[in-house]
Amino acid sequence: MHNALAEDFDPLQLDNSVITELVGKFFTKRKSHRQTVEQRVEQLERQVTEMGFGLIHSKSKCHAYEVGMKELLEMDDINVIKDRVYQLQVIAGK
Repeated sequence: MHNALAEDFDPLQLDNSVITELVGKFFTKRKSHRQTVEQRVEQLERQVTEMGFGLIHSKSKCHAYEVGMKELLEMDDINVIKDRVYQLQVIAGK
């Protein structure tokens, strides 16, 4: 079936099995998209929880960077600085 119908399309000429199939698909699709209020609330709570964990993870990374940068300012040995930069890159996920 095409997205657009021909100008001379006559729905009365459709076979009953085609009409039954289309109506069945419509109701099945419509039913699958319906959510109860409780289901939608649970879904939103789950999303908020996931976002909260993401925020905590980002905040801890940010804190680690701040501490690491302060440490770098106080270091004198280039090899120690390189090691600390490497550690910060590991924290960053590189």
